[in-house]
Amino acid sequence: MEKSNKNFNKWVRLGIAFVLVLLFQFVYTKSCHYILILISKIIKGLTNDEYLMIHHLIMFIIAFIPTFIISYKKKMNFGYHKGTLKPFLICLGILSTYEIIITIIQVLFGLSSEFRLDTIIFQLLFSGLGEEILYRSIPIAIFIYAFKGDTSIKIKEKFDLDFGVLLSAVLFAIAHININFSPFSVSAYWLQLLNCFITGIVIGCCYKKSNSIWQCMILHGAVNLIIVIIPMIAYFL
Repeated sequence: MEKSNKNFNKWVRLGIAFVLVLLFQFVYTKSCHYILILISKIIKGLTNDEYLMIHHLIMFIIAFIPTFIISYKKKMNFGYHKGTLKPFLICLGILSTYEIIITIIQVLFGLSSEFRLDTIIFQLLFSGLGEEILYRSIPIAIFIYAFKGDTSIKIKEKFDLDFGVLLSAVLFAIAHININFSPFSVSAYWLQLLNCFITGIVIGCCYKKSNSIWQCMILHGAVNLIIVIIPMIAYFL
C-alpha cells in the first residue's frame, strides 16, 4: 500500500509540474513578445525574420542564464553538455526524412515561397536557440525532478516510454496554438500541431539519449531549414 501511494504521489507531482510548466511557458513567451514589440519601436525597418532573430536571441538569453546558474549550483541537468553524437545523427536522419516527405507533399498541393536569405539564416541559426531550452531542457528537467527519478518506463520489458519526452512534445505542440486576448481568439491548424508533436518526440529522444541541448538546437535548425528551403526551390520550378 505504501509503495502504491508513493507511485500515485509521483504521478500527481508530474501532473502538477506539467500545469506549472505550461503556465510558465505561456507567461515567458508573452513576456518575450512584449519585449520584442518594445524593441521594434526602438529599432525600425527590419524584416519580420530579422525581428524574429532578435526575439529568439532574447528567449535564449533569458532562459540560458538562470538555468545555467541552477545547473551549476544545484546540479540540475539542463543538458549543457557536448553529448554523444550517435543519437543526434540517428534523429537527424529520421526527422529529416520525415520533414522532406511532408514538405514535398505540401509542395505538390501548391506550397511555394520566394527565396529569402533572412528566413534561411533565422531558421538555421536562431529558431532552435530559446525554444529548445524552453520546450525541451526546462520541462524535462522539471518533470524528472517532480517524478523523483527518470520518467522513462519499461513496457513489457522491451520498449521505453518516456513521459518526460511525451509531455514536453505536448507542450511544444500547444505552444503553436495562436491565442489572442484583444479580442480573445484561439486558432490552431491541427496538421501543424501533429507535426510539432512528432518533431517534439524525436528531438526529445535526441535530448534524452545525447544529454545535449546544443545538439537539439542544431537538429531544430536543420529541420526548420528543410521545411523552408524546399518550398523556395519549388518556387523556381
